[in-house]
Amino acid sequence: MRRDPQPCSGCGHPFQPWWAQGLTADGRTSITVERCGTCNTTIAFETGPDGDREWTLDDDDYKEGGSLWK
Repeated sequence: MRRDPQPCSGCGHPFQPWWAQGLTADGRTSITVERCGTCNTTIAFETGPDGDREWTLDDDDYKEGGSLWK
């Protein structure tokens, strides 16, 4: 599920993001990540059997213990 084009929520730049899409190992959940090329605001979209979720990543997500830390 990708958003309709709209200004970036971080900087207001016309939102034409870099993006990547993938599936979880079991193939049941799709994850799309969009990143503004101007301010690096990053939004993740998850679509799966438990419904849809959307969240904005912040600097803490990239630190040890953050949502992207493994």
